[in-house]
Amino acid sequence: MTISRTWPIVFRRHPVPFITAWSPEIVRVPPLGAGRGGLTMRGHDRDDLGMLWQPFGDAPGVGEPRHGTVHGPRQRLAMRKRLCQTCRAPADHDERGFLWLLEGRADDPDWLFEGVRTMHPPVCRRCALAAAQIPYLRKRAVAIRVQQPEVDCVYGQPHHRSWGGPVPGAPRTVSLQQPEARWMLGAQLVVSLHGCTPVSLDELLTLTA
Repeated sequence: MTISRTWPIVFRRHPVPFITAWSPEIVRVPPLGAGRGGLTMRGHDRDDLGMLWQPFGDAPGVGEPRHGTVHGPRQRLAMRKRLCQTCRAPADHDERGFLWLLEGRADDPDWLFEGVRTMHPPVCRRCALAAAQIPYLRKRAVAIRVQQPEVDCVYGQPHHRSWGGPVPGAPRTVSLQQPEARWMLGAQLVVSLHGCTPVSLDELLTLTA
């Protein structure tokens, strides 16, 4: 994918995250079929992970942002290349690992961050700093450094065979190694986070871009 835009794109004076879909990018899913190797989609092949993905157009900055709808190809790019989910810059990295912001509380003993799975790509230092200054996010977000982010799952819509064609089920997450992944219309990559170290949001406020 070729991206020539400067990120993040500003819409009505507010930055739009790199992984947010824009209205013209939301396209109709072509007809689905059932093959020997799993789900098929007219005009689309599986990628190097063996996955079939929900299609999207490529028109960032055109029309209006669809907040709440993730642009699958850009989300996967950010996950695999360790790019900031907001501005597409390289994710911040130090000796403790890559920087992630997740929903949760570091002081909650029931919140286990080691091995947690997330569909949210990492963040860069500048965007982490901006997020840490938002009161709402400071109450709901925890920052962690991750030594070993592992792309091992996919979130999407599973299907099963029927005489009338593939029948969709409820969206869920499955391992890329599971046979069910071959019957999944993928939406987003999921990573498991290992070697995690909590980072104080107050520490982020002291970072300089």
